[in-house]
Amino acid sequence: MDPTYFGVVKALYAVILLGCIGFFFLQIFQRFKHLLKATPIHRTDRVGERIAGFFKYYLGQGRLFHGYLLAGLMHAFIFWGFWVVSVNTIHAIMGGFVAGSHLPWLGREQALGSLYILCRDIFEVLVLVMVALAGLRRLVTRPKRLTYGFAAHLVLILIAILMVSDFFISGAEAVATNPHRLSFVENLMWPWMSSWGLERAITVGVVAWWIHLLGLLYFLNLLPNGKHFHVVTSVFTVFFRRLGAPALSKINLDEAEEAEKFGAGAIYDHPWKYLLDSFSCTECGRCQDNCPAFLTEKELSPKLIQVDLRHYLFDNQRALLAGKTEADEEGGVPMLLGDTIAHQRIWDCTTCRACEEFCPLLIEHLGPIMGARRYLTMDLDEYPEELTLFFRNMESQANPWGIGQENRTAWAAGLDVPIMAENPDKEVLLWIGCSASFDARNQRIARALVKCLNAAGVDFGYLGEEETCNGDPARRAGHEYMFQMMAEQVVETIKQYKNLKKIITLCPHCFNIFANEYPQMGLEIEVEHHSMILARLVREGKLKPSKRTELGKLVYHDSCYLGRYNGVYSQPREVLWAVPGVKVVEAERHHAKGMCCGAGGVRMFLEESTGTRINHLRLEQLAAGKPDGIATACPFCLTMLDDAIKETDQADKYKIMDIAEVLAAGLEEGSA
Repeated sequence: MDPTYFGVVKALYAVILLGCIGFFFLQIFQRFKHLLKATPIHRTDRVGERIAGFFKYYLGQGRLFHGYLLAGLMHAFIFWGFWVVSVNTIHAIMGGFVAGSHLPWLGREQALGSLYILCRDIFEVLVLVMVALAGLRRLVTRPKRLTYGFAAHLVLILIAILMVSDFFISGAEAVATNPHRLSFVENLMWPWMSSWGLERAITVGVVAWWIHLLGLLYFLNLLPNGKHFHVVTSVFTVFFRRLGAPALSKINLDEAEEAEKFGAGAIYDHPWKYLLDSFSCTECGRCQDNCPAFLTEKELSPKLIQVDLRHYLFDNQRALLAGKTEADEEGGVPMLLGDTIAHQRIWDCTTCRACEEFCPLLIEHLGPIMGARRYLTMDLDEYPEELTLFFRNMESQANPWGIGQENRTAWAAGLDVPIMAENPDKEVLLWIGCSASFDARNQRIARALVKCLNAAGVDFGYLGEEETCNGDPARRAGHEYMFQMMAEQVVETIKQYKNLKKIITLCPHCFNIFANEYPQMGLEIEVEHHSMILARLVREGKLKPSKRTELGKLVYHDSCYLGRYNGVYSQPREVLWAVPGVKVVEAERHHAKGMCCGAGGVRMFLEESTGTRINHLRLEQLAAGKPDGIATACPFCLTMLDDAIKETDQADKYKIMDIAEVLAAGLEEGSA
């Protein structure tokens, strides 16, 4: 079958094909120019790991099934079918110039070509079935997390047209040359189409070929104009993904002061990877489906942050590429922060990383949010009112509560806690942190941890009044200058003890910043969260809880900065399992799907003025299994959930304890 058997038709075909492909690449180049104008970021290291990720996350769709099995299978088969059928599409395009053309080894009568024809038929049918399911899902079940609009329906229709038109092309080929022995589509279409007669069957095949081609070219040029751009960009989003721990970047303060700009206020202040991410957002809504702010009716939707960034680039493309700014009176662009993205959406974020955990394309949602926070805090001095006192306390007393430094060691009264200044040769530093130092409830966690460490014979030291806040909450509030000043002081204090080899932290936030962000400040040292060392001590037999407790069923709440940030899930549970009288039960949302308590991202020090309180919703989730108590491994989580228990008048129902307190309760006096 020759669909362009007249010379004039071949010429018309060539013009249409080359014109549409040229226009497609013109659009791609215009989008690419946005990335060239954005802030540089290094993402070409560890090439082998990036290539492995391409196979796992892109070709293998490894993130697609994470919590969404049926929807993942539907999309995956459409994706895999797209790649399998694309070979047939190449054959169709080649056939427009020379009838019967094919790629090497993939001819109809060749062994590999025969196997491909079978695979093609299987995937074309699968894609049609999945497109039908996707259509029903959008028209009938309508999950709340999806974005609805004509474009999504149009793409499904176009995919269906491509598959069905290919059935008729295959049928016409079968009538002209006899059906292929392995093609069940050709063998099904052949009796029907052959009854029309050869000439009519060929005519239908030619019409189907043109419909297929024009549908393909229209689909191709539709891609760069909306969420389906991910068909093109997602491979690069996956390849250039962040590798390693999710650490905030360090601002070069000298360069920033010289440029008179901190953070990301304008669109090109963001690194090019974040703009590429916005191109790749499929608007699947998995991020907002797991976002504690969105789930409690706050203004933030991680999905809409990405969508708004993309629309901002597309809607203002000409002005942006011409160098127009927000300050230009004529032809200027709208304000990115304020006009396009409301300030409150930036401050609603708890930085829990649930959005990033469930994104199938590994989009870095926190990057634009934290860049905007830095700009609002350091450039505009526009931040929630509560942070005014918070920053003042950090500056004057080196802790968020503004309590005098002379009170930092009060928690250790009566305990055997060696002070580093008096024992400078210690190799292990116990970092208590501000919460357990100054909060009366969390001081009990510090005391329980010391009891456990002493019982196991761990030789550690404590900085005492030399310990100051490590600056984590300041950094999450966007105040990079304050963070770096505090971090430099902490690094100087720690480095004066030459024998130190390890830091044990009580707080996951301290653990995360020491392990993943303090290397930026020149401190590289082994760091363990207390759940990690306690689990190891139990495993090694150095801690043997033998005293039976009456704690009963405890539901464990996963800390975001321990779990999603650092992958520590099993160790806290190991500690609980070891204690007699404790049965560990799981909430519906647990491990990577666990929900934030609401304290992260400096939200611990901010009020919630809209919607349901996050800690109330989290308590409701934890209480659904009717546990006897709640266990945590984070002082912030404990405070938030304890507040929720009291605020909902359930103090008589649930007792909340840190894992160190649970373990200490199971230790006989003097046991080891």
